[in-house]
Order: sequence, then C-alpha cells, then structure tokens
Amino acid sequence: MLVTSRLAHSEQYICHEQVPEAYQPNSVLAEQTVTVAAPFVAHLSSRQLSTSGLLVLDTHFKFREPATDLFAVAGESILMLFFLQGQADSAPAGRAGYVGNVHSLYYLPGLEAAFKMPAHEPVQYFAIILSKAFYFRLLDQQCQLHQAFVAAVARAEPTGLAPAHLPITAEMHQLLHAIRHCPREGLLKRLFIEAKIRELLLLQLEQGQAPPPCLDRPALRPDEQQKIEACRQLLETNYAAPPTLPELARLVGLNEFKLKQGFRQQFGTSVRAYLIQFRLHKARQLLLEAAHSVGEVAALVGYKNGAHFTAAFKEKFGVLPSAVVR
Repeated sequence: MLVTSRLAHSEQYICHEQVPEAYQPNSVLAEQTVTVAAPFVAHLSSRQLSTSGLLVLDTHFKFREPATDLFAVAGESILMLFFLQGQADSAPAGRAGYVGNVHSLYYLPGLEAAFKMPAHEPVQYFAIILSKAFYFRLLDQQCQLHQAFVAAVARAEPTGLAPAHLPITAEMHQLLHAIRHCPREGLLKRLFIEAKIRELLLLQLEQGQAPPPCLDRPALRPDEQQKIEACRQLLETNYAAPPTLPELARLVGLNEFKLKQGFRQQFGTSVRAYLIQFRLHKARQLLLEAAHSVGEVAALVGYKNGAHFTAAFKEKFGVLPSAVVR
C-alpha cells in the first residue's frame, strides 16, 4: 500500500511511503522525521516508523493560515487514528470532523481525504496504518471482539468500529507514550512497538463495544479543549503530588464544574479516575524497568499507604506488585 500526505498548494510530501503488504516478523523499523518549511507553516514535523505491513505517523501541525492535508492510502488498510489535539473539519469514510482527544478504527479499501485545519491552532495526530496481513497477525479473524468488523473487511466495505469517535483513555495515552519513547533498537524495538499496538487495538475494541454517551454533548470549543488538555498535562507532570481540583481549575482558567464536565467529555473519565489510572500504569512501568522496591514505587507515584497501593494495583492488573518486580 502507498501512503501519501501533503499540504494543498505544496509539492513537498509530508509522507510518501510504499508499505509492503506482507507481515515479515524479522523486518526492523525504518525511522525518519520529516519537516516542512513554507510561509504559511508555523511548525510541521512528522516522525515516521515503517516496516513490512506497518506505518506509524506522529505528526504535529501549526499554520499561519488555514491549511488542508491531502491524505491518501492506495490499497487496503486498517487505520488506527488517535487525534490528540486541535480540530479538522473532515475525516475518512464520511465521518464527522475531529476534535482533540478522540480515536477511531477504520477498515478502508482505499482512502482519499482532505483534512482542513484552522490557523494558529496546534494540531496533532498519531496514526497507525496496518496492512490486512499485519492486522490479522495481531488479532485472529475468529476473535469475537471484531466479528462485524471482519465481515466488512471480507466484503471490502469501508467501515468503522463505532458510530462516533471515542475518547482516548489514560491507558491509551500511556501506550502512545511508550511507543514514542521506546529506548530499544533494531528488532527488539519493532517487537516492542508491535506489542504496544496490539494493546492499543484491544483497548479500542473493548471501548467500541459501548461508546460513552458523553460524546453526544455539544463539542467543546477549541480554547476549552486546550485548557482541558493543559489539565491532563498538569496531572501527568505532577502525578505524585497533583494540584487539587480548585487549583487545577485556577491554573487552566476554567471553573470547577466546567473542568469536571469537560474532562469527562474529552477523556471519557473523571479527573480523579484518570489520575489513578496514570499512577498505576506509571507504577507498573517503574516496577518493570527500574530497580525499586514495591514500597519505593508506591511512594514515587503518590501513594502514602502501601496497602492501598497494593490493593489498587491488584485490582487493576490482576497481580500483586511484587509479582512484577524484575
């Protein structure tokens, strides 16, 4: 499949990648970062990872005037799209426009889309494009989680997992972060990223079984999205000793009610639940990768009571923290 992306009225490609259809287990990742300079572009960078059957695009835009990204895939593909920030007023397969912090899963026999983006507003998306062979390597065709989706693939019929975009959860953000910042190299890096993509896919399928009703509310304004995103970043930066809800509201410039309502709408969960999930995933990462005891990790992620940490960890992951220590 051939994946291309370029700005309208520009001859320079953001992405022009021929991705082999077959799944080759021993192929390693090729990596590159593409930047585009133009008078109407304030910032544009796209980090790209590719291997047989897989292309990952981590792309950031900011324009001095409205711009359009012409995005196309020649050939069949499965698209895992995480629209992290900003807005775009068109989307593949006839879907509604994107606003920050939503994701979708599509099967597309081919794609030609024009994503129109406003001036002076950061836009960021993380796209994982899979060949059918790669997708079915991650998840068997007989798996009950995606039978309707598989049936549409068999008919070569464009389809999406859910009737509306779904909110990106704390777990998904953790996995995207792990892919971005993977320290491994060569084949180990490719296998690590493949494992994280499979986890992301399973979370998408799980969430697609019951889309949250909060997505039916009126969309948040772009400035409100940015303030809610700033709240998320504050939580993740200060997860061990986070600001209180009133402090968060003051720091991002929203009242408490709007902060709570907007956070749930944008992330599909409450501020407190998001923080707990982030802490537990961070704890698991520390236990796997660093030489810390369970008690030390509990303190590092903000738990003053070790028993409370152990109970929350076991409820989340099904094992005691001590079973994860390397």
